[in-house]
Amino acid sequence: MVRREALAGILLVFLYSGLLPAWSAPVEEVNVLLTEAERLSGLREPQLKEALSKLDEALELVDPGSPDACPIFNRRARVLMDMGKFKEAEQDGLKSLAIRPSALAYLRVAMARLYAGSFPEAAEAAVRSVELYQAAPESKRELALAYEVSGCAKWRQADPAAGEDFAAAEETDPKRRGLLAEWREDRLFCCLPDRDARRVTALVDDALRLLRSEGRSREEARADRERSIQKLSEAAALAADRMEAHHLLNLRARVFNLIGQPLKAYADAAESLRIKPKGNPAACLEAALANLKSDKENSLRNAMNGLEQARSWDSPARPGVLARLYRVSGCAKLGLGKTQEARSDFVLMAELDKKAAAVLQEFDQGNSPCEDQSEDMVGDLRPFYLPLGLLAAAGLAAGAWALYRRRRKEEPGAAVAARPTAEAGSGRLAGKYEIVRVIGKGGMGAVYEATDHSLGRTVAIKKMAAQLAQMGPEGRKYFLKEAHNVAALRHSAIVDIYAVIEDGDDVYLVFELVRGKTVQHILAEQKRIPLGRVCEILRPVCQALHYAHGKQMIHRDLKPANIMVTDEGRIKLMDFGIARSVQDGVAFVPGGPAAPAATPADIGRYARTVNITGTPPYMSPETQQGIVCQEGDVYALGVVLYEILTGVLPFQGSDDLQQKMFMTYVPATTHVPGLPREVDEMIHASLQPDPRNRLRTAAEFLARLEAAAAAAGRT
Repeated sequence: MVRREALAGILLVFLYSGLLPAWSAPVEEVNVLLTEAERLSGLREPQLKEALSKLDEALELVDPGSPDACPIFNRRARVLMDMGKFKEAEQDGLKSLAIRPSALAYLRVAMARLYAGSFPEAAEAAVRSVELYQAAPESKRELALAYEVSGCAKWRQADPAAGEDFAAAEETDPKRRGLLAEWREDRLFCCLPDRDARRVTALVDDALRLLRSEGRSREEARADRERSIQKLSEAAALAADRMEAHHLLNLRARVFNLIGQPLKAYADAAESLRIKPKGNPAACLEAALANLKSDKENSLRNAMNGLEQARSWDSPARPGVLARLYRVSGCAKLGLGKTQEARSDFVLMAELDKKAAAVLQEFDQGNSPCEDQSEDMVGDLRPFYLPLGLLAAAGLAAGAWALYRRRRKEEPGAAVAARPTAEAGSGRLAGKYEIVRVIGKGGMGAVYEATDHSLGRTVAIKKMAAQLAQMGPEGRKYFLKEAHNVAALRHSAIVDIYAVIEDGDDVYLVFELVRGKTVQHILAEQKRIPLGRVCEILRPVCQALHYAHGKQMIHRDLKPANIMVTDEGRIKLMDFGIARSVQDGVAFVPGGPAAPAATPADIGRYARTVNITGTPPYMSPETQQGIVCQEGDVYALGVVLYEILTGVLPFQGSDDLQQKMFMTYVPATTHVPGLPREVDEMIHASLQPDPRNRLRTAAEFLARLEAAAAAAGRT
């Protein structure tokens, strides 16, 4: 609603007009905290939590009952609303009002009440805000916003006086033009957090219009669909980091499926599922459609995942999406020779969607209902836009805000790890390892420093996370096999695994204890690392990867945090503990297109995995889609090279998969002008989204890196 710049302006107006008394608290400290909170206020929950923390610190520096606290309470109310905590936001606004009534405090209370569905109370507070802002002619933007909030609250009560408020808002601030027309057409998306929301709505409306226009030739229809993709891309950019972004990605995935671009359709569906992994069957449907022709087993698994999610999905679109999921599932089963199961799915589809009964009839007549299904199966576009469109139609204020809450449920923090159990009477794990202290904890387990009394050396022991017990007997067996495969690797630049220990339900990895700093740590200290030093660091890493790839082992989590510079200056590649052997890689991860078509020389190069493992910013597109190959490690090398040279990641934000697919990144030489062009060229070759077009081996990567370093030395 009120942009950050506007709030800063309000505070300055109050301060310099004498409406606020001089700070009785430490002025500089409070102002710094307010500025920090202002900077952090945005759409990402971690940032909002940090902003709230800064504001809490500021409150500790002032008397909470004094006028000094008013700007802090007003800012807290704004942040709490961004977090979806409307009652708490209202309370902060009321606290500010109790100290000193102000237009901004009334506005905060009105907004919080509006989003919470308390429309009469919201209208009352908004009217008071309007009255106070009218006395401050320089606050036109804020006055217009107060008019809009007042109009929204009245509109929710079917009060025709809402039109007067919207007209006043437009007259006060020309940027709000269109409110009155939206109100007259009863399609008001009112009181959304900022003007971008209405722009998103307009762009999606344009995209839908382009997709629904009739009487076009095939070429015209395709051109209109490509134009609709441009509209949806612009809308998705405006909606970045918001929860409604997944609806836009689903819609764009649907259009990509319509025009026969399944890889891009899958990329959008995968990003949508990353934003909203549960309760998002529409994304599963698009992923299933994207895979249907090329990989029916994968398509079936995506469809089954979608059916599972749709069963508890609370949406008017549920019957239509369920029907299409059953159809995709049936077509996939038909392609896999499961004819009777396919018919069962078609029957369920026909029960949900009477218009689809012809599909079942066609099947019973011996014809395939899946031959030319791209447009028919993609079907109605409304289910993907209903969450937006229902706002105006139903007039649900809570639903309006829920669209913008951008909140994800917090994952429970890692539990405090228990110390490894010891054999009875020995006090030592496996009779020889004595635990000294905990040296690290994380999602993959806890790490301990220990003494190996049989060989008189210090080792590290990783107790694998409790999730291992949930993998079942076959998963555990596979994991142990992987661990033994990794333990067989012997290279000077790879941290050695000495032993794999099973102790009841627990599994421990005993490995070489390495002391030093990770490249991530060094990068945090130095911001950037010079090309010559980068070459020294990555040379042994490339050699270690080349050796591991020769043993059919893929690292899968290459990043600066897994590269150690020891106290002696040696380079060590760590955390091969999640690596996997490509030889046995025939399992499937739910989601993801087929691996690239393989030539005879490629047999065994590509595999699928049951668990997509790694760190997303460093993962190649195919790795994020469950395809495992050595080129995935080469891609990660390219990301690492870019980051340690420039100090930033090439792909950032919630749409990183989209950026990877379209290679939208700033060249390294733009960040560091002194780098030779050969660096840009090799990074470009390393970050190709198709692994077949990428640098194929770590050895080739190293050769290009050393050539670039040599070129830098000649300049």
